[in-house]
Amino acid sequence: DPTGHFSLMQMTNAGTAQMMSYIMKTDAGKVIVIDGGNAGENAVKLRNILKEKYDNKVHMWWITHPHTDHLGALNEILDDKQELTIEYIMHSRFSATHLSRERTQGEVAKAFYEKLDAEKSTKVIGDIPAGACYNIDGVIIRVLGVTNEEITVNPYNNSSMILRFEDKDKSVLFLADAGEECGDKALKKYRH
Repeated sequence: DPTGHFSLMQMTNAGTAQMMSYIMKTDAGKVIVIDGGNAGENAVKLRNILKEKYDNKVHMWWITHPHTDHLGALNEILDDKQELTIEYIMHSRFSATHLSRERTQGEVAKAFYEKLDAEKSTKVIGDIPAGACYNIDGVIIRVLGVTNEEITVNPYNNSSMILRFEDKDKSVLFLADAGEECGDKALKKYRH
């Protein structure tokens, strides 16, 4: 059961493009980023927020799926972290076959994975199973969905990680861009 508390901030777009970017902070001070949004203006804005409000320290950075509006900011930040430290990057890695199902995003995703593979100062965890559970300062993170390589319709969105964050008083469910097929699979397993 959760024993801690978290606060949650949704970052607004710096430009006009759609994106997903959340920053969570536990009462004990650990910072968790979910996705981060696009590169460019959004990456600059996110970096500034992390510096000014969160002391340039991220405990855990979750990437729900490898579309640019979810991984773009982190991808850019990894090129030049400046003083930012990231302890963990969490994601559900796609196979080469699944990556090839979206040509326009596939090359971006492959390059991002290569960058993660070369990362030296951050622990990268890319084989998270559905059902995994993490306790960060009494905040429970449940992984309800991961890569669904059997779903070939809308393949990247239908392989969005589904994450539930719970504290003593509330829970937040992040669906990222989960499509109907991915959602049905999660509902079948976790409806209760």
